[in-house]
Amino acid sequence: MLQKLIDQFSNKGLIDFLSDKNPAFKPNRNLMQEYSSEDFSQALDVGELPLEHAEILGVYSFMVNKALSERSGKKAQYDLAKKVLKHALQGAGIFVFYDAQGNFRFSLVYADYHGTKVDWSTFKRFTYFVSPQLTNKTFLQRVGECNFSSLEKIIDAFSVEKVTNDFFNGFRTILEKTQKEFEEANKYTACSWLKSKYEPEDYQEQVKSFNLTFLGRIIFLYFLLRKGWIEGRSDFIRKIFEDQTKYNLYQEILAPLFFDVLAKPEKERPERIRQQFKNTPYLNGGLFEHSDLEHEMAKERIMIFYRDDFLRDIILNYFEIYNFTVDENTPTDQEVSIDPEMLGKVFENTLAEEERNQKGTFYTPREVVHFMVIDAIKQYLHNETGISLKTLQMLIDDEQDKLDYLTPNQIRQIDKKLEDIKVLDPATGSAAFPVELMNVIIQLRKRLDVKVGRNINEVSLKKHLIKNSLYGVDVDPGAIEIAKLRLWLALIVDYDKSLAEPLPNLDFQFRVGNALQEKIDGIDIFNEQIEGTQLSYLSGDQKAQQLKEQMINVKDRFYLTENEADKHRLKEEFDQLERQLISHARESYEKAYLEQMQNQKFARTAQKAQETLKKLRSLDQKIKDGTYKLFKPDFHFSEVYDRKDEHGNNVNGFDIVIGNPPYGVLVDKDIQEQHQLGNRDSYGIFISTALKRFLKDGGVLELIVSDTWLTIKTHRNLRQQVLENRIHKIIRLHQDCFNATVNVCILSISKLPSNDNQLIAADLTNISTRKASQELREKLYHLENHIGKSTPQYAVYQYQQALIKKNSNLPIFVASPKLFTLMQDVDVASITKTIGGKQVAVRQIYMNGNLIELVRFGDIAEVKVGLQTGDNKAYLFQNPGTRDSYRDITPYKQYLLTNDELLEIATNERPRLKVIEFGIHKSKDEPNFDPDRWFEGRYIVPYDKGGESDTESGWLPNYYVPTNYFIDWSTWAVNRLKTLTYNERDGKGGTGLCSRFQNKVYYFREGLTLSYTGVYAPNLRLNSLGVFDVGGSSVFSNFNNHMILGNFACKIIKLLGKNFIDHTVNFQVNENKELPLLSTVSDEVVTLVNKIIAKQQENPRYDYLNNEQKEIDQIIYQMYGLNESDILEVETWYARRYPNLAHLCNIKSSTED
Repeated sequence: MLQKLIDQFSNKGLIDFLSDKNPAFKPNRNLMQEYSSEDFSQALDVGELPLEHAEILGVYSFMVNKALSERSGKKAQYDLAKKVLKHALQGAGIFVFYDAQGNFRFSLVYADYHGTKVDWSTFKRFTYFVSPQLTNKTFLQRVGECNFSSLEKIIDAFSVEKVTNDFFNGFRTILEKTQKEFEEANKYTACSWLKSKYEPEDYQEQVKSFNLTFLGRIIFLYFLLRKGWIEGRSDFIRKIFEDQTKYNLYQEILAPLFFDVLAKPEKERPERIRQQFKNTPYLNGGLFEHSDLEHEMAKERIMIFYRDDFLRDIILNYFEIYNFTVDENTPTDQEVSIDPEMLGKVFENTLAEEERNQKGTFYTPREVVHFMVIDAIKQYLHNETGISLKTLQMLIDDEQDKLDYLTPNQIRQIDKKLEDIKVLDPATGSAAFPVELMNVIIQLRKRLDVKVGRNINEVSLKKHLIKNSLYGVDVDPGAIEIAKLRLWLALIVDYDKSLAEPLPNLDFQFRVGNALQEKIDGIDIFNEQIEGTQLSYLSGDQKAQQLKEQMINVKDRFYLTENEADKHRLKEEFDQLERQLISHARESYEKAYLEQMQNQKFARTAQKAQETLKKLRSLDQKIKDGTYKLFKPDFHFSEVYDRKDEHGNNVNGFDIVIGNPPYGVLVDKDIQEQHQLGNRDSYGIFISTALKRFLKDGGVLELIVSDTWLTIKTHRNLRQQVLENRIHKIIRLHQDCFNATVNVCILSISKLPSNDNQLIAADLTNISTRKASQELREKLYHLENHIGKSTPQYAVYQYQQALIKKNSNLPIFVASPKLFTLMQDVDVASITKTIGGKQVAVRQIYMNGNLIELVRFGDIAEVKVGLQTGDNKAYLFQNPGTRDSYRDITPYKQYLLTNDELLEIATNERPRLKVIEFGIHKSKDEPNFDPDRWFEGRYIVPYDKGGESDTESGWLPNYYVPTNYFIDWSTWAVNRLKTLTYNERDGKGGTGLCSRFQNKVYYFREGLTLSYTGVYAPNLRLNSLGVFDVGGSSVFSNFNNHMILGNFACKIIKLLGKNFIDHTVNFQVNENKELPLLSTVSDEVVTLVNKIIAKQQENPRYDYLNNEQKEIDQIIYQMYGLNESDILEVETWYARRYPNLAHLCNIKSSTED
């Protein structure tokens, strides 16, 4: 029935289909004359679909008076649909727009909800473009299988994400099949030649890269097909591949189309090709030019083959299944099809997981990209014009184009700033951010231009923006090519083919390079001074200056010419001059070092000079093949840096730097040292570089990065640099933003003095970026409306940036600023007290008018890491059912020391030290038998190695939890621990010891044991009086241990630790030392802790969290000076951070409106 509707659309067919799907469908067939116009006729209220939960879905159809393409009239159709729903007071409807040729757009449009209230200002549309010329298989499958019984099921049938995920997952399989086909079809030709040139690992990489490019070309081809730009037909490829009389499809069809048509102007195409392809435009995109590898193979007369059966299979059974659109989707208007964003997903996500981790490449969800773009633009316009953020938000939200809240001068001012904007994505990937920036800026400028009567067409606006405003850098050449192609697709969306122009040459704006690498192997090519010396190698060097001037001249000519062929030639000339300059600098640098080595003054540095010379000579190959990936922003993007401000001074940077820099990639140490950072992770270097080198004064930095840097000690230097600027927002997002690979945050900063600005810190970690996009959007885009709200699902805080400096760790926190008072250790009153026999600094803090005395945990306790055996399987045992795979202790229980024996060791110093140093006798016949080390043949002792939580039952390993691990502490074991080398264990690795006996003087002592790794860490409990592991660090204090246990287990300690010290799952030993504990003992707490321990000794899984712990929490809260609202904040935070433990929290009241 649905196929009949596709073959010949009619309202009767639509009614029959819906009635078949949902027998409750009520046809109306009412004409709506009030909606007829020059664009639409035969407006029909088709009927109503009663749905679950008493919802009604209206169904409407309209005939369009012009031929319907996937792009044409989209805005007018959307506006009409919203108008109809508002008038009918319906929250959702299906709208069908059809033309005389049988094409139709089948759309679901629905309004957003705020709670149960409809928001008539915000809608979403999801659309299938259906045509008899297309296979429409996705439409047939997804809509055909929907039963139309509920809005949720209908929304699912229109899910873009499911279609794109299906395409992407299929693409992985297709890539594997294509690689296999390539190797089989070219086994004795191309593959044999590649194997002769490359090592096995590099050979596989070349094969994958070649075939990924091949499939990328096909994807791009399908975008052109849907525009009708391949010989005027959207089904051109399908018809040829269905024709079984056609053969040699790669050599006769695809290769000529790629390399002789799309890559060449018509006048340069061979005559045979001009006859074969008479109506297909030239692209000027690097994707369709022969790669270096293809050029090399062509020189060797090696041809590439893909067999016809294989090509027919992937074209007809994969690519033809999907609809493609050149129109980039937006969060509120999406085509159920494959849009150009898929180019980026394919490029970035097809990387093997290991390779993706090496490159730190993760794809940013569209909703997040869109938010970051509008947030950055809004902040930039505020900084430049002084117009309030609230007014600018109205401009962004204004779909009616009223603009009555702006003066004419403000409109002109905003438009001029958008016209002149310069934006850099320093890790551009496939240009998700530049493309979205273009879309948002164009929409804004169209509104502004209409208001002031300019009415510049969209194509002109886009061309200007692409050629003058957008810049990108990436280390991967493939990413840069895809970035340029996506921008070109965005440009042609509104083109008629007859007006199509070749892709503007963006080689100077989108560069292959490492945005962090201004040097080549430590050599700063554009600096006249040799670093670390008084030698000058380019100063007064006429040739170097001449080459620099030539490069600048070439670049100037590049921007003056409109001829694309000239631009291509000039870019090649520039690259050649750059190689000459680098080569010349290398030679000059080498000469200077050789002279330095001959000078007696530098005799001490001769070895270093030799190493440098070796590096220099290794540069030759990099210069030859152009793989040095140098990027000097103020040189390569000189037209941006040399702009003049209103005072005639150089701007020296970009207006906006935006993007998703790589994570987890360690940069070279010299780059780390150059930025004076304590951590080598690439994203931190990107933040620092952006602030120091990319942004102009007053510019806006908007990045999505790992959130680890916000609190941990190793990133303190980075935080210090960031705090020299003005932070606007820190927004922590759900783990699924990058498929749980890394926890991320959005960072928004202006390169301005911080002054007394207030920043917004939002915790949205419980709102899925993929499954709850509507809810995320409502919170993300309106954070200001949620300030002060803290719920088990989300929280939004606001505080003065200067507050951060009240704690010496400088945590950029996403938590209650009031509770941060308890962490303040800068410029606060402090006295000295004797606690546990030690003189200790005690901070005096006022909380709700109460004086609270707090002590640093590390000042009243020694927290020690323990033994690293180097061969756990040789020494360790475990209880059955424990997570590891050591020996089962059951057959060895007779050899376990008793609790009395352990206590005897712990309370007698001389035997204790002997046992630590020499181990325990297994037999009285052992040499050097010592009665102090004899326990009736028992030699296995408890081994504290951390404790696991069981959140399903709401149990955490606190107070008294006997260890599940044990260690052989016999004379033999201790001797082996002390002497076993890497070489003896592995047969390689040298003579270093495998084990590390850390803090052994604390073994066999009464104390506490600490678990510091895991979602619910840290946890603290009585130790087992044995040996402790590096992962089960122990705590020793003369302060009351039971008070420490009660204090530690209270929710307030988790809040303070996880928000202000280290919010990650790895709460390190030194970070535990920073926890602010109470300096006094509560007898009530100690009594309750004793009760818990007694009950745990009887029942190891005693539910203390629902009993005594609640009383302990209330006492501890009072001791910290918390009032009712503070306590509610702690309990609410705990429920938000640990959803599985929310039932333990007293959150009956909430700060949610």
